[in-house]
Amino acid sequence: MQNEEYTFTTESYFEYKGVLEMYTIYFYTTYMLINSDILQYSKIQKVSKYKTGLRIITTNKDVLDIPCEQEVKRKIFNFFKCLNENSESVDLNKIIGTAVIKFGENNFLVYMKNTSYEDFRKLVLKRIAFHFYPKDKHQINLEHFEEFKFFIKESKTLIPLENNSDLGGALFHFNKRLNVFITNEK
Repeated sequence: MQNEEYTFTTESYFEYKGVLEMYTIYFYTTYMLINSDILQYSKIQKVSKYKTGLRIITTNKDVLDIPCEQEVKRKIFNFFKCLNENSESVDLNKIIGTAVIKFGENNFLVYMKNTSYEDFRKLVLKRIAFHFYPKDKHQINLEHFEEFKFFIKESKTLIPLENNSDLGGALFHFNKRLNVFITNEK
């Protein structure tokens, strides 16, 4: 399990399993390693900030109070926030449509839960970014992708996709299945 590269690491002096000492924590894609003890993210119920660090509560109600500097606290908290956003379970009853995304030579498939163009754009850009920058998965700045333009293909015509109305109309017109082309031309 520990053959993969960790995303980042930190050291802190805190109590873990009744022992107060200095621990090294490694953060991987699906688990964290505290010294040699593995804690799966699926076993974490809540992560919250407090004045001098982070509090992690596990599903069996264990509490880890990890003191850390402001920058480390922010980084770890954002890591868990991104992890939560990207690992949501999908309720099939809430999916209103799907889109095949064509970006250069790559194709991606995403689902839609609403007709918000901004939500759709964010979902698609994250999917593309995660493909090209898997190691930066939890630190991707979507502002780097602002110049990307979205289009729906109808026969040989590209129709701009720019707002909620365009997205809702396309979902209705194409029976909830979209073929979206993305360019990064201005």
